[in-house]
Amino acid sequence: MTQPRTGRTLRATLLALTLAFAGLGTAHAADENKADALVTQIQGGISSVQGMIAVASDATKLNCLNTEEANLQGFLADAQGIQTQLAAAIAGNNQDQVEAQEQKIVPLQTNVDSAISRATGCKGATDLTDGNTMSVTVTGGNKDDGGDQGFGTGPQGSTRTLEASPRL
Repeated sequence: MTQPRTGRTLRATLLALTLAFAGLGTAHAADENKADALVTQIQGGISSVQGMIAVASDATKLNCLNTEEANLQGFLADAQGIQTQLAAAIAGNNQDQVEAQEQKIVPLQTNVDSAISRATGCKGATDLTDGNTMSVTVTGGNKDDGGDQGFGTGPQGSTRTLEASPRL
């Protein structure tokens, strides 16, 4: 009589474990979707920046856009790594690894958002001019600090060394 009871207990335990693992997979499908959405967002950001690069003619703006595109390319590689490792962790029911990968998504998302925002805000010299003159506003600094006391004390009134002075 103990054997049937053990069999029922074993079946109930196996059923509970099966349901738990099925629930684990379902619960982490959302995490996979977060990683997939991040990869998709980065790819869209890269395409957008490449479109801005294609129409930009100002060297300063191009430099800014190229920098942000390179940042996004690096973030894409990171996101794809998270995506792959998260899928493997979920498939292997490795809760610790799932949580480790989940923790990487939010900071990476913040970096991606910042890079896209910076790329959108890239300005070139032509963006800062009225067509005839360039307008640049410089703020900061302490006007009462006396300046650089050594300015102009180099050979013949220059702060350049003799090696750096092409006229000497």
